[in-house]
Amino acid sequence: VVHPGHRGRGIGRELLGRQLDRAAQLHAARHPRHPARLAVGVFDHNTPAAALMRSAGLSRERHFFDMELDLRAGDAPRRDLPAPLRIVGFGWDRDDEVRRAHNVAFRDHYGSTERDPASWKQWFTGSRNFRAEDSYLVLAGPEPDAPVAAYLLTYFYDADQAATGKRQAHIGQLGTLPLYRGRGAGTALLAHALPAFRDAGYDLSGLDVDSANGSGALGLYQRLGFAVTHSVTSWERVVPAVP
Repeated sequence: VVHPGHRGRGIGRELLGRQLDRAAQLHAARHPRHPARLAVGVFDHNTPAAALMRSAGLSRERHFFDMELDLRAGDAPRRDLPAPLRIVGFGWDRDDEVRRAHNVAFRDHYGSTERDPASWKQWFTGSRNFRAEDSYLVLAGPEPDAPVAAYLLTYFYDADQAATGKRQAHIGQLGTLPLYRGRGAGTALLAHALPAFRDAGYDLSGLDVDSANGSGALGLYQRLGFAVTHSVTSWERVVPAVP
């Protein structure tokens, strides 16, 4: 990002070039036997940044959407889970189990990497923006120790409220383990969470989604009333493996 008052001086081109060179050096030092993908996310309305990516030889590979739902517009249709699945609130005693469930649920997702306890604490449930009281789990049975089948983790960013005047419940992660897919767990979690967000004083709910997500997530969000507010393109360069 370059401050508007300093654009047009080649600063962005210099920074991007240094980043790409450094990334190639790291690849050569750490994982030379595997190809690498260098990626930069650019908002589609930022046409100068897109032109910079193109001039650096990167290509458009993937599109992501920021989506929002006005919680005051009405409730999502109720979705009941087939027995023995059931929805409960997030509990800290389940935190590491949710981390491991996330690693399984997102194992085959584009751009996803496995999260160890340290990164999970830094960026997920350990983040100061995480809201445990607004997060939910689907358990696989009626027993108190039944395993986690699906999860929905929620975040609140006070900087967004300061900028917009509205409270947004951001759904950071929504995942279902492969064994429990096809039973409506994700839909039921959303149908449960959205009215709960409104009752907790949120004005909006938001999320990010890969437009090419093979799980059908985009269609699910659209059916529940989420609309695209911004789109982001992943501009990428592939660094080949070293023979």
